[in-house]
Amino acid sequence: AVCLSNSLTRVEESGHIYPKVAQCLGIDAVVPGNHDFEAGPQVLEAVEKGLSDSGIPVLGANVLRSGTGRSRFVPYSIFCRGGLRVAVIGLANPNTPMWIPTYLREGLEFLPPAVVAQGIVDEIRGNDMADFVVLLLHSGFGDPELDLQRNPMAEHQALALARELRGVDVVFAGHEHTQGCSRVGGTLVLQGGSYANGLQRGVEERGGKVVGKMMEGEVVDLGQIGEDKDWLRHFEEQIGQVKGYMEQQVGVLPFEVDARRALGGPCNYVDLIHSAQLWASGAQVSFASPYMYDQVIGAGPVSRREVFMMYSAENTLYKVIMSGRQIKDYLEYSYNRWIGGADGHMLQLCYTQQDGRRYWWPGNFTYNFDSAAGLVYEVDVTAEPGNRVGIISLWDGEPFDFEKNYTVALSSYRVCGGGGLFDAGAGIDVENGLDGIVIARYSFVRELLENYLGGGGDIMHSRCGKWRFVPEEMAWRSLERDMRLLFETSFF
Repeated sequence: AVCLSNSLTRVEESGHIYPKVAQCLGIDAVVPGNHDFEAGPQVLEAVEKGLSDSGIPVLGANVLRSGTGRSRFVPYSIFCRGGLRVAVIGLANPNTPMWIPTYLREGLEFLPPAVVAQGIVDEIRGNDMADFVVLLLHSGFGDPELDLQRNPMAEHQALALARELRGVDVVFAGHEHTQGCSRVGGTLVLQGGSYANGLQRGVEERGGKVVGKMMEGEVVDLGQIGEDKDWLRHFEEQIGQVKGYMEQQVGVLPFEVDARRALGGPCNYVDLIHSAQLWASGAQVSFASPYMYDQVIGAGPVSRREVFMMYSAENTLYKVIMSGRQIKDYLEYSYNRWIGGADGHMLQLCYTQQDGRRYWWPGNFTYNFDSAAGLVYEVDVTAEPGNRVGIISLWDGEPFDFEKNYTVALSSYRVCGGGGLFDAGAGIDVENGLDGIVIARYSFVRELLENYLGGGGDIMHSRCGKWRFVPEEMAWRSLERDMRLLFETSFF
C-alpha cells in the first residue's frame, strides 16, 4: 500500500499515466494527498477511474460529500496476502481545505481522522473481518503527545493517532517529506519521505487463527537499489514525453538566480516571482516566498524544468483586498518565523550533531518566508516580535495608510490559510471571510512565470527589492555568520 501524492496533472487521450505505473508496481491501494486535488476534480476522477479499472482502490474514509454523510472515496478495503486478511483504511489530510481553493474541492468535506477511524476499526475487529488493520494516512509523524481532542485537524498526527486508536497494527504515514520508523505501544508507524516503505511481518498461527503478531518495519532507500531496465523500457515512450516537455525552452533569464540569497534580503529569485505576479494581476502589492533552497540557475535560456525548480508548488494566483493594517500584520507574522534566532543568530536556525560536527538548516520552512513587493519597508532585527516591520511608503513614494485598502497578489496556498500568514497573521477568516475580499483568480503561478519569462513582461519589475534588514551593519554581520553555517560560503 502507498500514499498517492504529487500526481501528474495532465490526462492524455490514452489515459493518465499514474494508474499504469501503479499497476506495474503492484500497488494495492492509494490515498489522495493534498496536491492531488490541485488539478481539479476532472483530473482526479480520471486518475481514480484508471486506478479502479486496474483493481486499485482510492481510499479516503474522512472525505465526505458535503451534506450527505456519504464518503467521497472508498473508506477501506480488505486484501488477502499470504493467507492473511489485511484491512487498509485510507485517511486524507484534514487540513486539505486550508491549501486547496474551494472551487477545486467543491462539495467535499474533510473530517478529523480520529473521529472517523475508530468506528471503522471497531467494525472490522468486531466482525472479525481482518487479521491486520493498517492505516494509510496522508499526514506526517507530528508530536507523539499531540492532544487530538484539542487539535483534531492537526496537519501532522500519525504518532498521536497510533497512540489513541485501539486495534490498529500499522500506520503508513506520508506528508512532511521526512523518513522515520517508530513504535507507539503495539502499533508500528512508518514514514518513507520521498522513498518507499518496507514492512516485514511475523505471524504465529494455531488452528487456522492468528494468535500472535510480530512486526518489524524499515524505510528502504531506493537510491541504493539498481534501476529496473524492463520497467524503464516498458514506460520508455512516456518517460521520453515527460522529459521532452520539461526540457522545452520557455524563456530567457537575463541574470543568475541564486536561491540561497533569499534568506538574506531582496534577491533576483523572489523578485522574479513578485514581478510575474504583479504583471499578471495588476495588484499594488505582491507577497511571495522562495521554493528553492540552495539551487542556482544561471543566466540564459530557461527550460520548463528550471521554472519548475523555481516554483514547484501547484498554486494558483489570487488578487485580494487587504487593509494596510492586515498587510503589516501579515509581514510581521512572516518575519517572526524568519528572523530572531537565539544565541546571536539573526536567522532562526536548527542543527543536528553528527560525527562531532553540526549541520545547520533554517528553523522553519523557507516557503513560508514571504516578503512584499510594491512597498518600501524595513525589518528591524533588534525589535521585538510584532514590531519588526516598518512600512515607509508604497514603491512610488505614496504614503502607506493602515486604514486604507490595497490590492494584493498572493498564492492560493496563502488565501486558503497555508503557513498561517493570511489567517493567524493578517487575521482573515479563511473559511467564512473571503466574500468581498477575493477580486480575481488567475492561472497557476508557475504558468504565469513561464509566460512572464517568455516575454510577457519587463524583467525586473520596478516595484521589487525595496525592503531591507536594519540596522544594516549589525544585520549583515549576523547574516554573514548564519549564511556560512548554512551554506559554507559567503554572500556579502
